[in-house]
Amino acid sequence: MDGPQFALLLLLASSIVALPVYASYSIITPTNATQCETTQITWEGGQPPYALCINSDSEEDILVHEHSNVFNWLVELPAGTVANLTLSDANGLTTASDPFTIRGGPNAG
Repeated sequence: MDGPQFALLLLLASSIVALPVYASYSIITPTNATQCETTQITWEGGQPPYALCINSDSEEDILVHEHSNVFNWLVELPAGTVANLTLSDANGLTTASDPFTIRGGPNAG
């Protein structure tokens, strides 16, 4: 391989290495969201800070800003409410949970 071909190969190789690599980015759907109890919401990947939105048809959306990948949510939505979560990161990437239903709990009044 002569000089110009080697230089071209080196240039191509360095540009491939410089491509951004995005890791998996997902929010974990809560399976135990219970009215009047705390539920831990977690997610993987992305770049902080995060904007977490708790969406439902029965209540105004709840928006929190978080720098870690964990949020402890005191569930104040009524039992039977269908909700979902959306999460945006500092790069503008967005992910969402599957819909989940708020369970009734012993502390609900």
